Amino acid sequence: MEKNNVLIYFTLLGDDFDADYVTQKLGVQPIAVQNKCDLLKSGKMCGYTAWKTGMQEYEESTNIEIQLDKVIAPFLDKVDLLSELRQECSAEWQVMIVMNVEEDNPPFIGFTREQMKFFGSIEAEVEFDTYLLVERAEVKRGPNYRIIETGEPFVLRYEIFNRDGDVVKSGAGHTIPSLNGIGEDVTELSIRTGIDTKTVQFYSAKHDMFSDVFDTPIVITDELIGLLRWSNTGALNLIVRDMFDTETYCNEFLLEDFSNVANPMDALIQVEYLGNGELEVIYLSGQNFIETATILAL
Repeated sequence: MEKNNVLIYFTLLGDDFDADYVTQKLGVQPIAVQNKCDLLKSGKMCGYTAWKTGMQEYEESTNIEIQLDKVIAPFLDKVDLLSELRQECSAEWQVMIVMNVEEDNPPFIGFTREQMKFFGSIEAEVEFDTYLLVERAEVKRGPNYRIIETGEPFVLRYEIFNRDGDVVKSGAGHTIPSLNGIGEDVTELSIRTGIDTKTVQFYSAKHDMFSDVFDTPIVITDELIGLLRWSNTGALNLIVRDMFDTETYCNEFLLEDFSNVANPMDALIQVEYLGNGELEVIYLSGQNFIETATILAL
């Protein structure tokens, strides 16, 4: 289950002020700036100005004093300047602490005397936004991925892991990619685009890398895929390549007299790796759709 984690922001909030002026005076680059007239995702104007610094991602925590020290450390010797900016900009300093908390093992929540003195000296507001971590039922799990319930009706979340167990890609929604394991190290992410077509991307936990996105690839092994491509002359070629790097392996084979169909996958019966560098391909050929088998030497 996910552990206690925290995200902390230190923000100057006001009606309308020059964020660039705040940056120049403090000598600190913000992680985000919102201006009063900026459009939000909803299409509405922001309505306020915010100059924000702090953490850019959640960090596991058993004591928020540690993360808070990191956030306010650059400003401890700028108390007078922070107060001046608050007055000049007609704004307020805010400390926002966002926490995801385990139900049976919450972190220590408190402040040191130095932190409390700092908040008081600049008249900062301290706010908490706390969420309870709940273990969700797994819908599907593979060697390097899982799909879990989110608690919202018909909404699922997927997570893909590297060998250290860190999440390298995730997402949630009513529709998510289909995930399948290939061997012990490769995860296939696919999105259906038609009855027999899909877009596919691969992730290798061994190499900690994602592949390009392919249109309806044929999985041959946990390292090789095949791609069907019509040539300018009307012949069909099978491109066999490494999932992640064409410089590792890439070769092209002509499938002679392949039946002329709108979707080549409809005439492809089987692609099987036989070992010893041999690939068997069975497909329909000619106008009479005759089943044909050929052995390709990779």
